[in-house]
Amino acid sequence: MKGLVKLSSLSFVAGTFSSLLGVGGGLILVPTLMSYRVPFFKSTGTALTTIPLVAFVGFLFEVTFVFLIAGEFDFTSLSLWRLPLFLALGGFIGVFFGANFLESLSTLILRKIFILILIISMIKNLYEGLTFETGAVFSPANSAKLLLAGTLKHYVVCIALGFIAGISAISLGIGGGLLVVPGLTFFIPEIPISLACSISLAAMIPTSLVASLKAKQQDRVDSYYFSRIIIFCLIGACFGCFLRLAVLDYHYLYFIFAGFLFYAVLRLRSSGQ
Repeated sequence: MKGLVKLSSLSFVAGTFSSLLGVGGGLILVPTLMSYRVPFFKSTGTALTTIPLVAFVGFLFEVTFVFLIAGEFDFTSLSLWRLPLFLALGGFIGVFFGANFLESLSTLILRKIFILILIISMIKNLYEGLTFETGAVFSPANSAKLLLAGTLKHYVVCIALGFIAGISAISLGIGGGLLVVPGLTFFIPEIPISLACSISLAAMIPTSLVASLKAKQQDRVDSYYFSRIIIFCLIGACFGCFLRLAVLDYHYLYFIFAGFLFYAVLRLRSSGQ
């Protein structure tokens, strides 16, 4: 019973952070499943299979929430269906490139490169959190004004970020959101962190769906544990979106994201995979 409570709680936490920050929950779920003696490849496959469902439910909750606040919902004005598609396109290209052309490049070198990128992103998020005006929370109207229509620059940035995220995913197993969210706020300053998390969350739906189907095909999914974690992940996904949209100021989001990046760096440094 105690073990089930721990598994349920950590699954809820994973779903919460996934939708709160627009990242995959594998950094939490994989070590959790391995602590229950689930083999590494089964743990990664099982965690991966939760991501498209968590991302979809989180995005659906967000659309519904925005509709209730604004009274209407305009997909074009929020650009929540354009930029994620370009991110996903870049991600697919990055996965293909990483799988076919980076075999000769040392994993150790790639790990060091991405650790450096994560540390720089962490410092940037801490700086933004300290300097950002307090009291700023998600606003559908403000987001619409910030991103009325995607420009060519937006699309190029999204493809490039998706490409890098795809390489990191296939080479190191790092969720793309850890790179995408800081990249969006850095290269497209008019995008606030809350909207960047939304875009990253939506982009995870097609990319993680393809990857999870591949994991299922490779028999890397533990059905027993998947059935016990998925419902708590989905509840956490709704809770995480609610926190981001209605509770947390932007500067708190920057601090939380910086903390998650620090955790990712520690996991990456200690990982022997």
